[in-house]
Amino acid sequence: MIDYGRQRSTVKPEPIVIDEYSVWIYSNIVPVEETVGEETFSGYEFDMVQYTKDEYIHLLDTQVTDTQLALVELYEAML
Repeated sequence: MIDYGRQRSTVKPEPIVIDEYSVWIYSNIVPVEETVGEETFSGYEFDMVQYTKDEYIHLLDTQVTDTQLALVELYEAML
């Protein structure tokens, strides 16, 4: 995983982009407009993280397991 931190772009990114080798996650996407001197920046600011495909599959597997455990606890609490 490579966390690129807060980034800016004039193009609004899709929340998830998959290419041949990586999965790119864009989160906390907000429109921004900033004027410095006579120049104005209109675009988007967002957090950007890159995963290898194997890392992303592992992340999804972990999330599914956590969800299943939470559902089991909820079911047991209902009995």
